[in-house]
Amino acid sequence: MNFNGVIQTVNEWFISSRVPLSMIFVQLIVTGTQILSRIILVEGTFIFALTSYRVLVAAICVSPLAIYFER
Repeated sequence: MNFNGVIQTVNEWFISSRVPLSMIFVQLIVTGTQILSRIILVEGTFIFALTSYRVLVAAICVSPLAIYFER
């Protein structure tokens, strides 16, 4: 099998596996967020401050996408 055949096979696999890979990626992000939240709460941060920070970070991350797609 030549190099182009390998690239084509990998490309076909990636296209057919986008949904499961996306689900795994989302679960990894959610798990990381929960672990970080647990660490922050054990340190003694007030839970309402943590909630406010999470909403603020989410708004900052989503705002560029909203501006771009809503034009």
